[in-house]
Amino acid sequence: MTRAKQATLLQQALTNSNDGHLMKLLGTSCVRIIAKLLKLLVPGSPYQLNTTLRSAPKEKLINRGVGLCSDLERPLQHSKRRHHRSSQSAGIHRLLRKKSRKQTAPRSKLPTDCLYPLQADVTEAATKTYQHIDVCIYAKGLGLSGFAAPNCTCSSKPKAKDGGMCQDDSTCDNQACCYECPIESPCGEQCQNRRFQRGQVADVSVILVDGKGYGLRANTPLNDGQFILEYTGEVVSEKCYNRRKVQYEREGVQHFYGFELQENEIIDATKKGNLGRFCNHSCAPNCLVRRWAVNGQMRLGIFAAQDIRAGEELVFDYETKLSVCRCGTSKCYSGQKLS
Repeated sequence: MTRAKQATLLQQALTNSNDGHLMKLLGTSCVRIIAKLLKLLVPGSPYQLNTTLRSAPKEKLINRGVGLCSDLERPLQHSKRRHHRSSQSAGIHRLLRKKSRKQTAPRSKLPTDCLYPLQADVTEAATKTYQHIDVCIYAKGLGLSGFAAPNCTCSSKPKAKDGGMCQDDSTCDNQACCYECPIESPCGEQCQNRRFQRGQVADVSVILVDGKGYGLRANTPLNDGQFILEYTGEVVSEKCYNRRKVQYEREGVQHFYGFELQENEIIDATKKGNLGRFCNHSCAPNCLVRRWAVNGQMRLGIFAAQDIRAGEELVFDYETKLSVCRCGTSKCYSGQKLS
């Protein structure tokens, strides 16, 4: 089929009186584009856009049920038509390019469902719901690691550029085994493997998260593997913790904060703990929990499992099936999505 035939069929379809509703949907700008395309399809086409169509209000065009035949007229002289055709071609190109920009899909952005940079800091109110403690309180005979961390050999190795030692598990044997270097270790004050002992916690705050209640937010960017804070509470036996839960229910306590430290030992942060108790569960966590031996005692630390942006909620996997999971991620085992 020739281009002339195609143009004729297209024109007949658009000028059909039964397609008036189509012209209403297309609007004035599309009518202009179609008319210009018809002119380009057939060199020397005897149609061009009527000036009355350009100036007619949209309401008037809709009421008239405008069609192309009634709004097209004979062209200008041939010498002007050639110039007119080239200018119309440029106009169509600009219109189509402008339209294509509008229809282009938006740029992909970083996910914002877990970012709360402007959420109000409610740390002060949240800490009134429990007694804050910086380190765990151990019941007699509990929390023992059963071994003492050896003195590291980092002092005999080349120092880092900043003069620090024991900076990562690739150079420090104690770090590789999740032991903190003891105070008497030869690495001395330059040792970077005493984060629990020195209380080197990250800048975090408590916020309110939709559908979850309290949550913990990173106020500054965190690097993959960075120590965030310790999970503190009262270290009790599992039997004692089960008795406590019954008592909590009688007292009307709605949320329990228990975390296994080691076999038959639970860190109970329900009434005594720190900000670590506000870390929510997620099936796609950005943090992880590690057990460390510090001066003969077992302690629990929360670490960044990836690079974390400022304003991002800090979450880790509780490693237990909750009755209802509200993490809202695509990997959520309950399949629930937060709105």
